[in-house]
Amino acid sequence: MGVTWEQECAGRGDGSGCPHGEVLTIDAGVPVYRCDDCLHYWELDETEPGRRTGRTIP
Repeated sequence: MGVTWEQECAGRGDGSGCPHGEVLTIDAGVPVYRCDDCLHYWELDETEPGRRTGRTIP
């Protein structure tokens, strides 16, 4: 039987994980996988870093 490979979505960056439970089932060579929805929110938070969990605003 072949080797199975899975990588869970890293979530939106707020510490809650992926709300959809997305899983990548092929080895795409990406160190951190985010589904399209979570990636959208992750990129929005880049404009407002204080929204991310564990970050403080200097």
